[in-house]
Amino acid sequence: MLDRSIAFDVIVAIALGGFAVDAALRHSAENLPLLLVATMLGFVGSVSIARFSPGSDDVEAERIERQGDVGFGDRTGDGPL
Repeated sequence: MLDRSIAFDVIVAIALGGFAVDAALRHSAENLPLLLVATMLGFVGSVSIARFSPGSDDVEAERIERQGDVGFGDRTGDGPL
């Protein structure tokens, strides 16, 4: 699923680049709203898919979550900080 999301994001980026080049060649700002909306939708879509995808590559964060450890040494002041 994530590989398809990345592929779709690349295709959208290429299309946005094409629209930007077209607007630059024609000296026109007609495509600017389209570029802004498509960029915003692409960013929000990618972040949403990454946020709600099952599984995580961050093993350290999962370990800390399971143990309830904050990772800043002990709280008595004897820690590394």
